[in-house]
Amino acid sequence: PTLNLVVVSGLKLLETPIKKLRKLIKTIRKSAKILEDLENIATLDQKTF
Repeated sequence: PTLNLVVVSGLKLLETPIKKLRKLIKTIRKSAKILEDLENIATLDQKTF
């Protein structure tokens, strides 16, 4: 039972950052310009996108 409380507490700490990250990802996916810019940055950095 104690471990469960620790896990729940840890998840609550991450709840807001996760929501913000999900919102950011949705915004990026909806914007062709942002997506293109990120792809160009990844290419310059020799990363797969």
